[in-house]
This record gives sequence, C-alpha cells and structure tokens, in this order.
Amino acid sequence: MQNRGRIVEYLCMIYAEHDMKPELLNHLNDLKFYRRSRDTLKEIVNVTKSVKLMIKERIPIVRNFRDRLKIVLHAVKKENEA
Repeated sequence: MQNRGRIVEYLCMIYAEHDMKPELLNHLNDLKFYRRSRDTLKEIVNVTKSVKLMIKERIPIVRNFRDRLKIVLHAVKKENEA
C-alpha cells in the first residue's frame, strides 16, 4: 500500500478508537481509492453505511465495529502489497 494509503488506514483506526465518526467517514471515502477488488469496495461501502447509521442514531463506536474495521483495512493493505 502506498504511504498515503497507510496513513488513511492509520487515521481510520485512530478515529474509530476515539469515536470520531465524521472524520472516520471522510477517510473511509478516501480509502475507496486504495482498494483493488470489488469485494473490498463492497466491504468499505458496508462499513461506511454502518458509520452513517451510527451518526444518525447517535450510537457510539464499539469494539466489535473496530474489529470489523481492522479486518477491512487489512484486506485493503494486503491487496496493495501484492
């Protein structure tokens, strides 16, 4: 993954850890440009929808979501290392 992509990945996790949903949403949208497969794009879109729902319903980001986010970010990273 390019350095910029790694920074986006890192910031996504920081924002998720601190429940900063608008910032996380912005960086997830940026992350779409670093993916290569449709499956990974689909996962990013699903995570993005979850964040939008959490914003709308005022639901905090929980550990389960952060774990899911880590898996998606790892998939993007692996795609770009190949």
